[in-house]
Amino acid sequence: MDSERVILVAGITAVAAVVGTFILWGPSTAIRPRKKGTVIGLQNLGLTCYLNSLLQAMASCHYFVEWLNLQENKGEVATAMRKLLNILCGNTQPSPDEEYFVSPVDVVTALNHSGWKITNTQQDVHELLCNLVTILEEEAHKSCVDLMITVDAVRNKKYATSPLVNRKENSQDANNVDFDQNHTIKTMPSPSDLNSVDKLSINGICCEGDASVCNTRIQSTANNGKQQFENRICSKMKFTSSKHRIAHDLNQSPRPSPFRGYLTNKIECTKCNYKSVLRYDKFDSISLHLPEPNNQNMHTLNQLLNNFVKNEMINDITCEGCNKNRAPNSEIITAPAIKLLRFGKLPACLCIHIVRTSFHEYGVYKRQDYVDFPEYIVMDPYLYKPKKNVIKRNSTDSSPSENNNGDNKPTKTLNLTKHLYRLKAVIVHRGSHNDGHFMTYRRGTAALQTQHRCSESRWYLVSDTEVKETTLYNVLTSVAYVLFYEKCYGL
Repeated sequence: MDSERVILVAGITAVAAVVGTFILWGPSTAIRPRKKGTVIGLQNLGLTCYLNSLLQAMASCHYFVEWLNLQENKGEVATAMRKLLNILCGNTQPSPDEEYFVSPVDVVTALNHSGWKITNTQQDVHELLCNLVTILEEEAHKSCVDLMITVDAVRNKKYATSPLVNRKENSQDANNVDFDQNHTIKTMPSPSDLNSVDKLSINGICCEGDASVCNTRIQSTANNGKQQFENRICSKMKFTSSKHRIAHDLNQSPRPSPFRGYLTNKIECTKCNYKSVLRYDKFDSISLHLPEPNNQNMHTLNQLLNNFVKNEMINDITCEGCNKNRAPNSEIITAPAIKLLRFGKLPACLCIHIVRTSFHEYGVYKRQDYVDFPEYIVMDPYLYKPKKNVIKRNSTDSSPSENNNGDNKPTKTLNLTKHLYRLKAVIVHRGSHNDGHFMTYRRGTAALQTQHRCSESRWYLVSDTEVKETTLYNVLTSVAYVLFYEKCYGL
């Protein structure tokens, strides 16, 4: 009996010792800091996984983040995006309370103000991408329009009406400028007064590229003070104004986003060989359709691209060449023609959307076909090439021919390539057509420095706040919905 008590007491003592040791020296309950070099997650605000996945993918595109950083003071959405993406790509550090994930609430608020409503319903990430790029470019364009209105206001002696013009009202140098209640100049300052106007600050906005200039020093002479005042501002801004409209010169228009590219298309008559004028159509992403369902549910990205630029036969088109010498009262001549589609100008960031929505007798469904896509892709074979350039190239060039419907396969060699792209992110959707979840495979960025290997060779799977490192093999074997490639320069 005594021995049993001794054993019981010894057991209780041992348990107490173990518990005490665990309490004193056990694992800490404090939140450990996020591992250096890893990607930070995004908080889901209620069915906003599609937004989070897009933001993570965009953050991995270096040229887009660079472009966004140049959009200072160009809109609410651009400002919110710039702040958040610089955290996601490691350029800036999050606040201490955002160690594991950050909230996209500022981006959501800005998008709501711009007209795109983020609701508690599932939405499509590709549709959001198209609208988001459009909103950002509209904000950049609007900033140039506001700047143009400022110049017109100067010409009309009302340069203070624009909110972009900030006058130092407490400055003693500007006391001679007379403002009414609407902050409009009643009278132009005299030539002598022009020397006392300190600065015309235009919020760092300039329509020539994206350089930040536009703190313009006003100088004048007594002889032509008023005219020189106007010309000085206009020459600094490097554009002319007419009825509040921007002259659409390449050096004056806002720089388009890195997703902006151009497709070329023209019509060639098979009867008289007449060719229409080459037309350029802009795009921010391209949508590739899967082939008709069959027993083979595996495709390659090159196959889809070949189908995209494949020549299309059009019947009964009114040909301008065939009707050139037609009698006035005779019947209009129609003929079959070939539509030729190519890439005219490739963007720095190439976004490829794989259309997975399909229809059958029971309604809409989502196709799960696997598309084999590479880490590096050569886009030269899909570019429009004028005939004089085609003749100079040797026979090893595998560009889709206009005479074989573009069925030939692009070369896999990188010799003489000018348009090589590297994979940066992949958005996947798990679920059905009606519901599911978006996630992003994304590459690390150069700003996420680590000691053991290059961060740009590391891949992460990001699902809202959850982030885990993965392998390139897992990325390339995923069922991709949207692919993000970035151009490799300096080859």
